Amino acid sequence: MNSLPKLQRTQRKGFLDLWEADMNGFTGELECRLSGLELLLPPYPVKKITADGQTFAPHEQSVLIFNQVPSHTEKYLEATAAVRSIVIDSEYVNGVCEPLAISSKDVMFHSFELQKDQYLTNLLQFASDLTKTVEDAQFSLDCALTEILHTLFTRHQNSKSELFQRESQLGNFPSVATRIKKVIFENIENPNFDLNVLTKEAGISKFHLIRVFKKETGLSPAKYIMQAKMDLAKMALRKTKKSVLTIAVDLGFSDLSTFNKAFKKATGVSPRIYRAS
Repeated sequence: MNSLPKLQRTQRKGFLDLWEADMNGFTGELECRLSGLELLLPPYPVKKITADGQTFAPHEQSVLIFNQVPSHTEKYLEATAAVRSIVIDSEYVNGVCEPLAISSKDVMFHSFELQKDQYLTNLLQFASDLTKTVEDAQFSLDCALTEILHTLFTRHQNSKSELFQRESQLGNFPSVATRIKKVIFENIENPNFDLNVLTKEAGISKFHLIRVFKKETGLSPAKYIMQAKMDLAKMALRKTKKSVLTIAVDLGFSDLSTFNKAFKKATGVSPRIYRAS
């Protein structure tokens, strides 16, 4: 067996780790033991997985999930691609589950392989790109993770599926603040998105929304939304060749001047200088 590949980790604000390893040419087995809820992003060169006494050959386009599993073994044969994992901190997961009086350790998925969920795959790719591209993408990453966890808990079979689905239908899950972040994430590029739309889609009064959200995050919804937009603007400036005007329009700004002022207020520099730096 050739030498073991090196893992690289990027941590973001204590609630997410991004692990990557260049597996090119590697043949052999790796025992993985990562703390938290681990999601292996497709595509990947893994031939076989052994976890909790089960051995299976995953489809390369499936998302693999490991939660509360002491370790799992990945088998490779002349691998030709990198491996990428997102690991969400257990305490963050606990916070999302708190309204139901359960924790991360109570949620056991029926399968390690989550098939045919392109929406989840896109969410994970977005979180991965954001983590690698923007150093301080706390706000939009927070919104994305709440959406990822809600998708996992309500759309993929697990030991608490019935509870998640019932309480979601009753409006008790996720919590008010988490629900607000979910709505923000879904509407971040909507030019008509405002506090009225947010209160309607979150299903609570404007007064209650502002009070609860500010108590949990320390920011008003309007300031939080602007911070999330700036995260996405920074990613677009670094990752794409879109013009500054196109980025501004994509993020719902009515004119370039307003976008430039908001960006400079958030970062201290203009969008063009940020892109060139």
